Amino acid sequence: MSKIKETSTNYANKQALADECLEVYTANIIGGQWALVICSWLMNGKLRFGELKKIAQYYRTNAHLTATQIRSR
Repeated sequence: MSKIKETSTNYANKQALADECLEVYTANIIGGQWALVICSWLMNGKLRFGELKKIAQYYRTNAHLTATQIRSR
């Protein structure tokens, strides 16, 4: 995936949102499918990286188990 050109309107819009909203700024840094989930965990307070990793592993495992259960029906 290529980077967004710094002269593009899309880049300017992302910068403006990031400057106004800390959640958007954080989501842009984290990126990927877990960005909003991680932001929601961090809204409840500070977490160390290891704590985030454990929580993510728990949800990933449960999501996999749920998907497997749904497929088997």
